Amino acid sequence: MESSAIDKPILSVAIRVSDLSIEDLEAISAINRIALNSDYMADILKD
Repeated sequence: MESSAIDKPILSVAIRVSDLSIEDLEAISAINRIALNSDYMADILKD
């Protein structure tokens, strides 16, 4: 899979947190991976 083949809009999210833990960042990262994989799978099914 070529990286240039993936042309997705960037979603920016602003959060205001005074205390953000490593576990919070890991959860955000996992959710991001799920969203990206879901979008990728939807594109594959279209083809």
